[in-house]
Amino acid sequence: MRAVLSFALLLCTASFAAPAAAQGFIAPVVIISPQQPSFVITTDGERVEGTIATYLVANGMRSLTLKTASGEKLRYKAADLKEVGNKLGGLAKFGTMSSQIDSKWDLFTADWSEMAEREWVYFRQVLMPNGKNYALLQQVNPGWDASIKVYNIDPEESEEYFVSKDGAAAMKVDKKNYKKSFAALFDGCAAVTESDAAKKPKIKEFAVATYVFNKECAAN
Repeated sequence: MRAVLSFALLLCTASFAAPAAAQGFIAPVVIISPQQPSFVITTDGERVEGTIATYLVANGMRSLTLKTASGEKLRYKAADLKEVGNKLGGLAKFGTMSSQIDSKWDLFTADWSEMAEREWVYFRQVLMPNGKNYALLQQVNPGWDASIKVYNIDPEESEEYFVSKDGAAAMKVDKKNYKKSFAALFDGCAAVTESDAAKKPKIKEFAVATYVFNKECAAN
């Protein structure tokens, strides 16, 4: 009974709690800081440090050029990298927090204290829905991602995600297809699907459903 109630209880808590106390996705960073320290980790496990000189974005970061301390410029495609880290400057933090006022992110999904204290933004390699191409995307559910990993597509849009389950190619989840996506992602997890809140799935409750699934139903 405890597991089945957890989805509904978390939704109730989120309705009344302050943003920092609610279980929501972290806000994606809007601006990369090109002069700040950065690193890449290649698919071979090599870590290279420097600053991000240039990068190409199209539904995620598709390529970048890293300038090392010696001045060497190294060019990478998303397929070459497992992870990219970029230390946040003041402008990046301000841009991220300001975007929450004008975009569709509601108070439930925005954790203001987390944004103020965050030091780094991380982009991780994701296999795109076509199963062929890769992109580097910001994960918005770090720490509770045992099975389902959720990635932001556009920092200005709060209701579009790429979602990877158990390492499979990502699927796009948005408001239009959420009911279908809900069934595909959470099927077999009573903690999510047997809740009254699951009768009419709402994308604004996607973070809670993901949290419950990863905590209650992800394979160990």
